[in-house]
Amino acid sequence: MAEEELIKSRTTAYRMLTIEAVTVGVCGLLFFVFFSLEFACSVFLGGLAFILPNAVFIGFSLRKSGTGSSSNTLTWFYIGEAIKIVTTIIIFAICIVLITPLSIGLMFVSYIVVLLMNLTGLAIFFNE
Repeated sequence: MAEEELIKSRTTAYRMLTIEAVTVGVCGLLFFVFFSLEFACSVFLGGLAFILPNAVFIGFSLRKSGTGSSSNTLTWFYIGEAIKIVTTIIIFAICIVLITPLSIGLMFVSYIVVLLMNLTGLAIFFNE
């Protein structure tokens, strides 16, 4: 039973990331067409700063539980969360320092919108 729940959780998490990635891609293209390359890159990078660390987190936190104990599962969850936070900070830092021109405000707005999409989507998926 635990293996079925793990597979369902992993599938739901990756489905959410796919929906978020497609949404960021479409929004980035719309910003490119209607505004500028700077705005499009800012939207893409803000989305990337959310999606990439969360993909890493899913990989660590939803590992095969098999014979592992609950404390082992919790350890991997904490490791995944720590790596997610550090990766997010690194992505933002690299973008801010190395990418010019960049609309930092739009990048953070894109990150927050994808974060809110994730929270809303998880509420919908788990209430089904």
